Order: sequence, then C-alpha cells, then structure tokens
Amino acid sequence: MGDLLHSELMASIQSQGTALSEWADAQPEPWATVLRFLPICSAFLLGLILILLWKRKSEAPPASEEMDEPSKLPTPPEPQPDDKLPLLQNELKLTLQKNQRQKEQIESAKRALDVKNQQLEELGSELAAAKSLAASGDKSPAVEVEAAAKSGAAAKSGAAIEMREDLQDFALASEQVARAAVDFRNNLRQEASSQPNFETHPARVDSKTAVDWDELLLFRSRDPSIWNQNVNETEDHFAASLDEVPDDVAFLRLRRLDSSQGVVISMQLRELKEDGGDRITGFNGSNEEFYGARHLGIYSESLPQEVEIRFALGGWGFGHAADSETDEAAGPASKAAQACAWAGQKIDSETVIEITVFPRLPDLANEDQLI
Repeated sequence: MGDLLHSELMASIQSQGTALSEWADAQPEPWATVLRFLPICSAFLLGLILILLWKRKSEAPPASEEMDEPSKLPTPPEPQPDDKLPLLQNELKLTLQKNQRQKEQIESAKRALDVKNQQLEELGSELAAAKSLAASGDKSPAVEVEAAAKSGAAAKSGAAIEMREDLQDFALASEQVARAAVDFRNNLRQEASSQPNFETHPARVDSKTAVDWDELLLFRSRDPSIWNQNVNETEDHFAASLDEVPDDVAFLRLRRLDSSQGVVISMQLRELKEDGGDRITGFNGSNEEFYGARHLGIYSESLPQEVEIRFALGGWGFGHAADSETDEAAGPASKAAQACAWAGQKIDSETVIEITVFPRLPDLANEDQLI
C-alpha cells in the first residue's frame, strides 16, 4: 500500500512539474529561468518530507502495544522506620548485661570447683593415712571405730566376718570413717563459731601471718557505723579492722541472726572496702553515708528497692529506706532513715547482721544462698 501511494504521489508531482515548466517557459526573462527550477525544488522538498514521514511511521510502536504496555514509573524507596533504633539499642544493652551475669556465674563456678577439688585431695590424703594406719596395726581413733563397727556386725551375722576379710570392703569402710571424721570436725567448727570467745577472738590474731585459716568474723551488730573498726563490747556489737583480713580471702557470707538465713558471694580482699564497682551483683563495703543512713551489704539489681543497699539497688544488709529520700534534710541524726533489708525488702531495723569471710567456699546450710 505504501508503494502504491508513493507511485501516485510521484506521478502527481511529475504532472504538476510538467505543467509548471510549460507555464514558466511562457514567462518573460529572467523569471522564466527561475520558474524552470521551481518544480525541481518542489519535488525534492516533497520527497524529503515523504521520506521523513515514512521513517517516523515505521519507527513508531503499534497502537495496541502502546495501550497494553503500562508506563514504568520509578518506585520510591520504602521509608525506614526510625523507631527500630531504640529497640535495637535496648536489646544490645540487655544482651551485654546477660553476658556479664553469665561471666560472673562462670567465674563463681570455677572457684567453687577449685574448692571442691581441694577438698577431694584432702579427703584422699586422710583416706590414705587411714589405710596406712590400718595396715601397720596402729589402732587410731578412726580405725578403732571401724574395728568396733566390724566386731558388732560380726556378732550379729557370720557374713560380716567374711566382709571384714575382704580388702575392697575394708577400703570402703575406711573411706566412710574418714568422711565421718571430716563431718565431725566441721560440726565442731560450726559450734565454736556460734559461741565465740570475745576475749581471744580470732579477729584479734594477726591473721596475715597465719599458715592456715578457715573463717574470720568481721562484723556482728545492728549498727553499721562500726564497720572496719576494732570494737568488742558485747556479743552482738562486734567489729574487726579490715587490715587483719588475709590476702587469700575468697568468699563472704552475710547472715541475719534472727532467722539464721545467709547469703554467700565470691569476694576479693580489695572489694571489702569498695562499693562493688560495675558488678551487677556485688558487695558494698564503702559504708557510705547519705540520706541519713549507712550503706553496707550485698546488692543486686534484680531485687526490690524498699531499702537501697547501694544507690538505687536493693539487697541484703543496711541502707536507707526508699521513702526517706524525700526527707534528706533530716541528716545523719535521723534514726528513722537507717534501715535494714533482706532480699530487697525492709525488715526490722534492730536485726543483728553478721559478716564473715572465708578462704574457700564454706559449707552451706539449708538457710544459706550462694549468689
């Protein structure tokens, strides 16, 4: 169809050009010369216009494609919510705190494991000594107890006589006797610590030069102001200077005497005078005074804050009651500001608190809690 249209257009241009040429020849000079070239120029321009229109039409997309294909507009970027940043920061903070707690628990477990290994070594030495005494025929107290037990069993049953001749059962019985001796010794120590002799109290001994020690009483009173002083007035009003604490202190126990409940925490010598630093759970030995109260004891950020053992932290021991913060003007003379707490909750301010240190993990009673 395009070729037919092109042929017709060219024929029309030629016929018009011929007619125009004949007309131009009839015109006078110089117009005749100019008019002779006019048909050629007109034909050239019309052909050029035709070619441009044809080329534009061939490059244009079909109308159906223009209708079917949607326009592609740039998609704006999705806005990023700014409120996620505080949440991520909070999650990071909680993760760091959790890692710190786990690190402290691992360190405490390591120290407890070292203590247990040392106790096992001591028990093995005692067992070896008991076997040696039994082999030599020396009737030590432990061997005599074992012999009495075996003779009593032999009188009741003939099977006991065969058991006595069995070397394996003899070793087992020796181990049991050794364990019984260790338990008996521990019971004696606990009895002695519950009734101390204040005239020859172990806190008065130069413990730094001692070869071995088991425990050291530093404080027993309802008045925290005597902490780190040499005070020996009554059974429930006693304190010892921290200068007498041995360098190898490893644990501290804080106990309330009205219920015998205790809290045990790992401890180093330098921490007895500090406020706990950046530890989440620790000991505040600074005995700092503010809001009219002294602050001394074990603190933890996970406990209630009816009484603050350390600033904004509850715990076990002495501190100021939270409701006394509004009456700071009362000053140090205000007896109502001084309070006592257990596990973050306020208890009777006249409760006697006892603080003892140990070179290794002490035997825990049913009322004791290791943190």
